[in-house]
Amino acid sequence: MKLLIKNKRLKEEIPYELFALFINTVMIIDLLRIIVGNVSALEIVRNGIYVFTAFYVIYHAISHKHLSVLMASGMGYAFLAAFSVLRNDGITEVVLSGSMIFLTRCLAAFYFAYYLPINECFFKKMKKYYVILFLYCFVYITTHTSGIYATDGSYMTFSYNILIMTLVCLLNCVEKPTPLGTLGVVVLLGIIVAYGARGPLICIAISLLLFLWYKFASFSVWKKIILFCFCIGGGSGLFLVRNTIIEILLKFNPSSRTLYLLKNFKLDNLSGRNTYYDLLSAEINKNWFLPHGIYSDRLILSGGGMSSNVDLSQYYAHNLPIEVMYQFGGFIGVLVLIFLLVKIIKSYIIVIKQNDHKLAIVYCAFFSGITTLFFSSSYLINERAWLVFGIVFSAGKVVNQKNIV
Repeated sequence: MKLLIKNKRLKEEIPYELFALFINTVMIIDLLRIIVGNVSALEIVRNGIYVFTAFYVIYHAISHKHLSVLMASGMGYAFLAAFSVLRNDGITEVVLSGSMIFLTRCLAAFYFAYYLPINECFFKKMKKYYVILFLYCFVYITTHTSGIYATDGSYMTFSYNILIMTLVCLLNCVEKPTPLGTLGVVVLLGIIVAYGARGPLICIAISLLLFLWYKFASFSVWKKIILFCFCIGGGSGLFLVRNTIIEILLKFNPSSRTLYLLKNFKLDNLSGRNTYYDLLSAEINKNWFLPHGIYSDRLILSGGGMSSNVDLSQYYAHNLPIEVMYQFGGFIGVLVLIFLLVKIIKSYIIVIKQNDHKLAIVYCAFFSGITTLFFSSSYLINERAWLVFGIVFSAGKVVNQKNIV
């Protein structure tokens, strides 16, 4: 009997084990890349993890009768990809390269977030990666001070790689503060500010505000007023001592671009993104009903010279509304964005009503994936965005617990 119970528990934990590994794969691979160098074997390992996860998702979908959602998503994507290839000359290679990422990462992320309920098992599996998280930070910042990463922009990759884990730690600390947890959060936030990009800071701020609003929702009016004043006071205090904090952090990393922008009030600097925005917006305004197809923004922004992975990671809209409106046409794009906004609002209201702090922590942590899309990355290649879509569309659905794991 004990063996049967143990086997059942193991079977229930496998999806969460893979889910946690999936979320932290980029962090693990980048840690190994810093330690052993940028060897091709790491690419094989990374892709192997994603392909294995994709096959497991298919197996899980078949065995638990969830295949219809997976097939509908895959077929919908195939239709859009085929339309884009027929619509645009010279885009085939980029579509194929992007499709590998979308099918093995984005769909898997959506499936995990959509079907796996957030519970203690998920947090238990995520906690296993805390040691790797801090080891990754230590190795990165000690290597970074040597100047190896001074010009390659890896500070963005680094800070996005630790974003979800940092948010889980932060929101857990807000929910149930402990001395050790608070210290860990302060260290992680300091590292992101000093060694990371500004994008993750915006993501952290928005996710934290969402979680605080969730917390405030159950409070009385007077308690809300008191806590609101406390937050305003705390924020004002941080603003007053910002220069002191920045100067301290600059001693650790004098070449930090984020600290420079913070010190000089230039966080709103678009770093050339406005050129992309203006070009695509002009094309949208030429004909609001004309769709260009997925990945088509890469074609126009690269000047027609496509080179697969380079264009996937460099030439894209850097803004979700503009990307969607250019790819689907202004009219259809606006409808898609309104639909998504409504789903997000409804799902957030449901999360507040359910009053489940574990679900709220993960919802707000995953929400960083969609925040990112407004100034960086693309929904077609960012698995973190599909974690958001999965948990947003899963909110409120009635699920048979036995048919989940």
